[in-house]
Amino acid sequence: MHGLRIKKFIARYAWAGTIAGFVFGFLFGPGIIWQMADFRLKSRSATFEQAKVKKEFYESLQVIRDEITSELPKYIDLRDKYNNRKPLDYQIQNDFKIEQLKILSLYGEYNRLETMVCNLENRPPQLVNIDFETPPSAPINLNVNK
Repeated sequence: MHGLRIKKFIARYAWAGTIAGFVFGFLFGPGIIWQMADFRLKSRSATFEQAKVKKEFYESLQVIRDEITSELPKYIDLRDKYNNRKPLDYQIQNDFKIEQLKILSLYGEYNRLETMVCNLENRPPQLVNIDFETPPSAPINLNVNK
């Protein structure tokens, strides 16, 4: 009795086996489930790579900041000697210009890396502008308290 009922069911819904096989093959063959799993894996690895690149950029930015910090006292000393020289001392002038170019180069590299980081983070860049041609402005409304 049971066997007859199963045979009638199979004969009546023979087309369902074909559809079930197609759906099963679509999902578990080269189908959508494997593509979704692959997409998730690629998405995670891309996020990991982006984080790794940002970390390297931030480390490079820190190295450049440290270089600038170590070069600024030397630059200030040479700038003061250059501005206060009475006779033309070409050695001081050359050392000053070299140090000035070195700091400008470091700031340029810093701004380049900052631009790359801000593109990764989708934010506006926080660039450092340095102008060696104009001296810093004198303070105004300076009060001295005794």
